[in-house]
Amino acid sequence: MFRTMGRIGGALVLVCVLATVCVAADAPRLHVPENRHEFESVVEGVAVTHDFVIRNQGTAELNIERVRAG
Repeated sequence: MFRTMGRIGGALVLVCVLATVCVAADAPRLHVPENRHEFESVVEGVAVTHDFVIRNQGTAELNIERVRAG
C-alpha cells in the first residue's frame, strides 16, 4: 500500500515540476549588461547622459513600469 502511494506522490511532483518549467519558459527575462554607471567629475550646469541597454531575452512581453535614478 505504501509503495503505491509513493509512486502516485512521485508522479504528482513530476507533473508539478513540468508545469512550473512550462510556465517559466513563457516569461519575460530582463537582461541588463551594465546595471550601474558613475559619472566622473562634472562641471555644474553641463548636461550628462548615459544610455543603459535593456533586453528582453524571454518569450513573453516585458513591461517596465517604473524607472528611477538612485
